[in-house]
Amino acid sequence: MKSSVPLIPPYGGTLVDRTVDAGSLSRSVATGAPAIKLAHDAAIHLGNLAVGCYSPLQGFMTEEIYQSVIADGLCAPGLNWTIPILLHVETEIFAKVKPGEALVLQNANGVAVATLNVESAFSIAPDAYCKSVYGTTSKTHPGVQDLLGKPPTCLGGTVSVAMEIMPKFRYLSTPAVARAWVEAKQAATCVAFSTRNICHLGHEYLHNTALESADALCISIITGAQVKGSFLPDVIFDTYEYLLGNHYPEDRVLLNNLRLPPIYGGPKEAFLQATMMQNYGFTDFIVGRDHAGIGDFYSKYASQKIFEMLTSLDIGIRP
Repeated sequence: MKSSVPLIPPYGGTLVDRTVDAGSLSRSVATGAPAIKLAHDAAIHLGNLAVGCYSPLQGFMTEEIYQSVIADGLCAPGLNWTIPILLHVETEIFAKVKPGEALVLQNANGVAVATLNVESAFSIAPDAYCKSVYGTTSKTHPGVQDLLGKPPTCLGGTVSVAMEIMPKFRYLSTPAVARAWVEAKQAATCVAFSTRNICHLGHEYLHNTALESADALCISIITGAQVKGSFLPDVIFDTYEYLLGNHYPEDRVLLNNLRLPPIYGGPKEAFLQATMMQNYGFTDFIVGRDHAGIGDFYSKYASQKIFEMLTSLDIGIRP
C-alpha cells in the first residue's frame, strides 16, 4: 500500500471553511436583519471566501486588515496579500448597520445566501487603493475605473455561506475537492496553469512541458470577468474537454473553473492567483510574462518579479 503524499499546506496553515447548511442560514435570516443584494464582484468573492480559496481570510476585509494590505502588503503577520477583498455598500445601508450586527447577503434574485457578522464599517481612499493595487491613479486603467464606480463605504467581517444555494458553474470545484484529487493521484508535484482563453500552441507547449516534469496538471479557466470580445466560458471548456479526451492524459489533468471578477491587477493579481492555487493544493504555478496585465501599465516581467519580493507563499513559481 502506497503511503500518502504530503500536501502543500493551505496559505496560513489552515483551509478556511465558512459554509453552513441552508437551514442554519434560514434561522439567521429569520431574525429580521437588514439585507443587501450582492453586486457581481462581491458575489464571486463570497463564494471564494466560503470554501477557502482566499484562506486565511474568514470574510470580507475589516478596516484593520485592509489598511495592512494597502500599507504593508500583509493580511496577517508574515503573510503577504495584494488585492483587497472588500464588500462595498451604498451609504444607505452603511448608515443602518453597525459593528456587532448581522447583515443578510442576497443573490441577484433577492434570495438570501449568506450572512455577514459586521466587525468593521469604514471608508476607503480611492487614490491610496489605486496606487497600492494598480500602481496608478490614471482613469484610463480599467481597474481604477471600476473602483471609482463603487461606493467607498465598506463593511467587513466573517461570513457564513449556504453554498448549496449559491450559483452552480461548469467545472467549479473547491480547494477541498481539488486537494482530495491531488491526494488520490499521489501527485507529489502538481502544476497549476490559469487562463481566460482557449488553448493555443504556446499554452499546449506549457502544458506538455509541465506534464513531463510533474505528476499532474491543473488547468484553471478564469471565469467571471467576461468583457466584449472575450471567449465564452462554455467554448473554452469545450476546447479543453476535446484536448483531455484526445491528447492529454485525462487521469493526470484536472480541469477547474476559477471564479475571479475583473481585477486588471497585473503582478498583484498574479500573486492572488498563486495564493489561490496553493490553497487548491497545487505545488507549482505557471506565471507567464505580462500575466494578468492590461495595456502597458506593467512591465513585461513584473508578474514574475513580484514573487522575488513577496516570499511568504510555499507554492513554486514557474515562468
